[in-house]
Amino acid sequence: SRACTELGRTFYLSELYEASKTMYEWAVIHDPANAKAIKGLATVNEALGFCAEHNSLLQETKKEVSQ
Repeated sequence: SRACTELGRTFYLSELYEASKTMYEWAVIHDPANAKAIKGLATVNEALGFCAEHNSLLQETKKEVSQ
């Protein structure tokens, strides 16, 4: 989770927002209590026009379960 968080931060600072979002999402999936990842995901989500708590990985999981 920590490595994903750091990659998310690096990608965000490089303005690679989609890649940043993916890394933060993985960090949150692997450690839901990771405050840095949660904050980073909220920040990048806002930059991309999503609500703060949006997580594409969780959305995909919900779709798979409902099928």
